[in-house]
Amino acid sequence: MNCLFVKVFLYAYPRMRALAEAVSAAVENKAVLSFRSMDSALTAAEKIVDEMLLQRNIDGAADCVERVLKTLSDEELFFLEYKYFRRKRLLKEQFTQFSPFCSERNYYRKQAALLRKITFLLAAQGWTEQRFFEAFGEFPFFMKMYRLLSGGKEQRMTAKRNRTELKFQKSVCSSECRTGGFLPRSTKNATAMAAAHTTQMTAISIPESPLRGEVCSPPFSPSPEAGTR
Repeated sequence: MNCLFVKVFLYAYPRMRALAEAVSAAVENKAVLSFRSMDSALTAAEKIVDEMLLQRNIDGAADCVERVLKTLSDEELFFLEYKYFRRKRLLKEQFTQFSPFCSERNYYRKQAALLRKITFLLAAQGWTEQRFFEAFGEFPFFMKMYRLLSGGKEQRMTAKRNRTELKFQKSVCSSECRTGGFLPRSTKNATAMAAAHTTQMTAISIPESPLRGEVCSPPFSPSPEAGTR
């Protein structure tokens, strides 16, 4: 399932109501000044109707996104706020408690899962990629965002954002460390640790040479319970 149009909705969500109001004002101006138009009365009326439909679609998309947001947990709302909405006041006042408890690795996994979840929730309300293009295929604001996303240029949409106030841990979060013991993110450090680990395990596994007349005891083998601590 294509999630690009969902990203467009999320990036645009904080401004959707303002966009709808701007389109509404443009419709009113066109209606008032229609006598100046060089188009025929029918063509001018069709353009006004198209923009009225655009306004209704923007408001409808905003309504659907808001209904989805009401079903999400506080942590999921934080992830949306941090990646897409970036409303600094809310990040400072409501969501700072989440950032110290998540690693970058876990952050990206949760963002991907959350995007899939929102895509299915919007689809349940009738918003699919096909409907997105039917509603906004000629709306430059949304189409420019979609082209950037489809071209792998999402960073251009966020390059000017200030990310210095909230940062995720560079190391793996504690919950992952307890379950697996990941190597460091740095290749140099990872290689050094792997080499040291191999040397240590080799030294442990080789028994000392027995003295003359003594029987060599078998290498130490940890009990099954030891590995579970």
